[in-house]
Amino acid sequence: MTLVYCYAKGKNVKIGFSASKKVGNSPQRHRAIRIMREGIKPLIESMHDNHNYIFVAKEGIGKKKSHEVTKSMEQILKKAGLM
Repeated sequence: MTLVYCYAKGKNVKIGFSASKKVGNSPQRHRAIRIMREGIKPLIESMHDNHNYIFVAKEGIGKKKSHEVTKSMEQILKKAGLM
């Protein structure tokens, strides 16, 4: 998974999810986005308020559980210094 973020004015956190055709067909892409959406829920409170985030799914994410995706997202956010 890849994270794209940028500074934004204000306190609104905007989070987006993307999955290209490399992830698979339409049901697989939607499953990947649903998994990422569930995975981010426990982390929203600890994320910085003044940024916009886009998480881009990589191939193979559809086989992972939401807690594995949450752990991966947490690692990415900590590495970027956004938690």
